[in-house]
Amino acid sequence: MEEGAERCRSFCTILFHDERMKVLMLKMMNKLESDETKNKLRVWVKAQEDLKEELLKNLRTIRDYNASPGECMRLEDRFVEPVIVKSKPEIEVESQVHEMMKPSRKYNLKKINEDRVTMRELFKRKESWLQYVTTVVMFGSPGIGKSMLCKKLVVDWAEEDDKIKNRFDFVILLKCRNLNHISTETTLRDIFLNEHPSLKEVVDDLMENAFRVLLVLDALDEMKHRLDFNDVCKSPNKANKIGSIIAGLLQGTLLSQGTVLVTTRLVDLQWIQDVDFDPISTCMVEIVGFSHEKTEEFFEKFYRNEDKAKQVLQYLSENEVLSSLCFNPVFCWITATCLTRYFNAIDRSTCDPAPKTMTELFSLYLHLHLKHHGGESITSSPDSLLSLCRLAFHGVKARKILFSDEDLKREGITKSPALQRFLQRILPRALASRWDKGKGITKPSPAFLSEVFLKTEVESVCHYEFFHLTVQEFFAALYFLLPECEESVDEVLMESTNRGDDRFQIVQRFLSGLFANKPRDILERHFKLSTKPMKQIHSWLKEYNHKDPNCFHCVYELQNVEFTKTMMEDVEFEKLTKNMTSPLDCTVVVYALQTANKPIDSWRVDLGPMDRMQRMKILTSAFPLCEKFV
Repeated sequence: MEEGAERCRSFCTILFHDERMKVLMLKMMNKLESDETKNKLRVWVKAQEDLKEELLKNLRTIRDYNASPGECMRLEDRFVEPVIVKSKPEIEVESQVHEMMKPSRKYNLKKINEDRVTMRELFKRKESWLQYVTTVVMFGSPGIGKSMLCKKLVVDWAEEDDKIKNRFDFVILLKCRNLNHISTETTLRDIFLNEHPSLKEVVDDLMENAFRVLLVLDALDEMKHRLDFNDVCKSPNKANKIGSIIAGLLQGTLLSQGTVLVTTRLVDLQWIQDVDFDPISTCMVEIVGFSHEKTEEFFEKFYRNEDKAKQVLQYLSENEVLSSLCFNPVFCWITATCLTRYFNAIDRSTCDPAPKTMTELFSLYLHLHLKHHGGESITSSPDSLLSLCRLAFHGVKARKILFSDEDLKREGITKSPALQRFLQRILPRALASRWDKGKGITKPSPAFLSEVFLKTEVESVCHYEFFHLTVQEFFAALYFLLPECEESVDEVLMESTNRGDDRFQIVQRFLSGLFANKPRDILERHFKLSTKPMKQIHSWLKEYNHKDPNCFHCVYELQNVEFTKTMMEDVEFEKLTKNMTSPLDCTVVVYALQTANKPIDSWRVDLGPMDRMQRMKILTSAFPLCEKFV
């Protein structure tokens, strides 16, 4: 049927030439004419239409985090398909790499010409004579576009896109974070009905005949229940732990005839080793972000103005620090949001210099939220900002991105309406829902931040998270510049460097950048900033510049000419810069060289296997300072 009418006619002709098959075909056709079958088909069609309506209502439109109340846009008008490559996750290595620490866009797109697949090819048979792909494991870093791609797949099916409509009769979306607050044993059947009440009349049939059903398990890494492969659930109607039920879906003991798409971050991927995946029917893919072409498409869709998009893209092409992160859709959105006011599409000019450092960009990001979304709650109550920043710092310290209601109370975060409006922009990323054990259905409720409530006899449990890990790290750095902060910055600087601990590297960059003039000018429109940690930061940069390459990134963020000259006087330059792993490393090193006007007798650089031309182009501006360059 998927190959078209002509193939169907040919197939039926072949069957009817066999007398025994002809009899079976006629019996089947007569059965299809029975009242029972017609009634069953009507029920299926009704459930299908209700499910589509439900999905489109929830997913067809999206709301920008800086949008006015009631303002939204079609998913189609904003969605840009990221680059997807066939890949097997490198569990031990990749899981620890922060996006800002990855070498370059080309590093992330290194396999683009080898095994690239499109969204529509995820479930495609590898050969026409092989069985269909029944398991797709999709992984990628935070903000890279996994959940957005899942939404687009679901909406395409609901809008009857031919490619996915012909493959699946039902598409069921299950957000794993919604399972976190189910504390008792339950069944797969109840989970489905809780998420999609429209399936009530057909759910039992779907469990038994799932070969044209697609189940999307979005964000498996956000599920707190431990996957239990020692007690795998085998019956959709048997009550079991959530970890056993999800393990059953992954192992194929549940919905064995169906297709499962699971998305996860590059953390805690050890469970893959516990699943016996069939290599023929399994497809493992990694979302590696936007190519240059996709980045251009994003900005054109965001601004809906070709001239303005071109101006912004031209500016980014000249700024390696900002452009290096625009392979990530979340950073694209933050950058596009913050740069829009600096470019005028009519006279092709900027009203004042646009941000050039990450700290400037994120300071502007915070300023826009304070200005338009509940900033009065921060300016009138400094303790609110202190509590939020303290929460962010302690989260980074503990490598923690999900926070409970108890965490918020412990840090003294209040729930005033004004603060709620502001925080809904800073921590927007979870859906509110209630698990009602009596009714067995979920009803979304407009709740503070990203909380999901479970009412039990003992307590209510909530979860929150920052918009992105880097936003959390920015607030963690801001914590030490608030006059009310009583903690020492030494743990972030000296102690972490001595331990070889990389969890504070981005915080260190933001800490340095928050002493630059422009970020301080932006933020001091809303609240006062202390200068107390400045001496410690300067001392740390001078003491550790000979052994920590991250110091060059901090110096770039600092944008202080006199200090850069002082720091570069005794730096062991050749040893420190021998292995620069990315064009971004080259950019910050060249900035330090040029700012200090430091001559070099001999400079040896290992350009590595990738980005050689790009690195050479960046390093060229430092050549006049070099007597010899190797």
